[in-house]
Amino acid sequence: MAKQETVIRLSQIEETLEDAESVINALRNGGIAVRTSRPDTIEELNEQLGKQLPDLVVAAWACKRLPFADVAQAIRRSGKPVALVASHTSINEELLIEASALGAFHVVLRQRPEQVLPTLKHAWASNEARRSQQRLEEALRETARRCDALIDSSRDPIAYAHEGMHIRANHAYLEMFGYTDFEEVEGMPLLDLIAPSHATEFKALLKRLGKGEPPPDKLELKAMRADGIDFDAVMEFARASYEGEPCLQIVFRKQFVDSEELQTLRERDQVTGLLNRQVFLAELEAAAARAENGAKDQAVLLIEVDNFSTLLNDIGLGHADTLLADTAHLLRHTLGDEMLLARFADHTFGLLCRGSNHAQTRELAERLRTAFEGHILEIGSRSATLTVSIGGVQMSEKSGPAQQVLGKAGQCLQAAISEGGNRLSLFDPAARDRAEEERVRTWVARIQQAIKSGDFMLHYQPVISLQGEAVEFYETLLRMRVGDGEIAPPLAFLPIAEEHGLIEKVDRWVLSHAIAVLAKVKSEHERRLLVKITPQSMQDPSLPGWIANLLKQTGVRGEQLVFGVPETRVMTYLKGAKEFQRAVAKLGCGLCLEQFGASTHSLDVLKHLDPTMLKLDRSFTEDLGRNTEHQAKVRELAARATELGKSTIAEFVQDAASMTVLFTSSVHFVQGNFLAAPSPEMNYDFNI
Repeated sequence: MAKQETVIRLSQIEETLEDAESVINALRNGGIAVRTSRPDTIEELNEQLGKQLPDLVVAAWACKRLPFADVAQAIRRSGKPVALVASHTSINEELLIEASALGAFHVVLRQRPEQVLPTLKHAWASNEARRSQQRLEEALRETARRCDALIDSSRDPIAYAHEGMHIRANHAYLEMFGYTDFEEVEGMPLLDLIAPSHATEFKALLKRLGKGEPPPDKLELKAMRADGIDFDAVMEFARASYEGEPCLQIVFRKQFVDSEELQTLRERDQVTGLLNRQVFLAELEAAAARAENGAKDQAVLLIEVDNFSTLLNDIGLGHADTLLADTAHLLRHTLGDEMLLARFADHTFGLLCRGSNHAQTRELAERLRTAFEGHILEIGSRSATLTVSIGGVQMSEKSGPAQQVLGKAGQCLQAAISEGGNRLSLFDPAARDRAEEERVRTWVARIQQAIKSGDFMLHYQPVISLQGEAVEFYETLLRMRVGDGEIAPPLAFLPIAEEHGLIEKVDRWVLSHAIAVLAKVKSEHERRLLVKITPQSMQDPSLPGWIANLLKQTGVRGEQLVFGVPETRVMTYLKGAKEFQRAVAKLGCGLCLEQFGASTHSLDVLKHLDPTMLKLDRSFTEDLGRNTEHQAKVRELAARATELGKSTIAEFVQDAASMTVLFTSSVHFVQGNFLAAPSPEMNYDFNI
């Protein structure tokens, strides 16, 4: 699978464009994509820093237009995590000390790319680590704030103690002991809230805690309110930290019944004996968090008795609890006792499935639906037939937090009910991913098969000379047959081929067939083909030799081939592109830079590559007849290319008005569906 490219946003402050290019080229030749900007004034730099556009700022140490000290001060004032690197022609001890004092990460020798590349990569990595730390610190502060808010709003009486003294307590805690403000208990010993009858026992506990022993999970004792009234309580302990200091978290609970019975009352629904809504929601929140962290095979189902109101009318309102209890009994009988089953709402039940993939969850839901479909409820002399509707969500990283999961499960439940009940509707967020994976697998298999069997095919679009050249010039365009006469365009499969390491094989298929076509076709004029090639193939040092052998075997001259590569990507693979261009130039083949003019440094690319043709970016020919800005840009690029001895192609010509503009420019060739659409045959009449 192709690795995603790293793009560094670089702000450069250099005296000359050549100095700036030396740094950019060092990064691009090292395989790093760069987006550059060059602020001319301190105001422009401040604006960029305000928007946090740059990752790195490389500033010339001796720049007079924008002094290094001013740049460093602007970055410090911004407070943004931006790495500053000084560039110079030489480095000495005094320079390093002074640059470091101003806040520079390092100094680079702009004429030594082998030093520029690792230094800037290190600066960028350090900067990213600093940004990541800031994000984590912000997240930690936000989490602490939320936790504090949750503690304040909790109904459980919670306090934090350090060395036996109160350092934090929530409203429920203050209310339990008869206080109105935390200042009344701040610094108060815990021992003051313990009844005298249990003071000795609690002192012994505090001594053990002071020696570093772990606290007990629970402690039953008598507590004492501010007004002196005693009450039975259970203290629950947990180690914690508050504002960075280790402390003890304490929860006081009034003890009305024994703990086990209290726990049962808290967790169970009294009618059905199932878990109650609060416990179910807590378990669901934990499951949703696990899913967001990558845990698989979890699902939630909502189960609702169909036509509940009608059933109550038939059996009598007094039997509502009997109906719910019978439903719960059948659920437990069908599922077993190990399932996390709860009464979620009035006549809606919740089920949390663990270790259950999509197929298993669907099978379980269908088993439940079937069990109720054949069940008859007997109440005295009356009987009722029950059915249920089931809605659920198979949880994944994309299913979101618990409330979002519940919302989607509720929608699925309502969908099942609206279809007449006795149905199930299960949503799986990962289903789209599985469908996408299956789609990609299908395309990969098609591409592999097309390379072997010839399901690929070439279409040809004429590239027409405006200068009266006697040449039949076509661009080859790859298509794929996908059955039933359907033809797939390249965007449907080429990105997948590139992602799965098949693009070089596809390129070789196109090249071999294009050369074979040139060998077969006889014409009174010279025939040339523009053949697209990917930057990945240009990195293969064996490709020029392979092309040379094909040309020799077929008798096709190299001058009949022009290789097209996008300008927007060639700079990322510049070293391989330069070597490829030099090698194929020896064979007589040309190189065409496509999408030319799309970037602000397009003309600078020509300092490193020597293409024979430039294909102007199609954005310039859109609405060319009326867009005066585009007209000026086309004329400018075409004139500049002519000065450099390069031919230009204007593609995507859409109308006669655009042609009128192009006739009056210095453009050499035009191409577009207005002139001739791509066709499987090279049958355009160039003599018209």
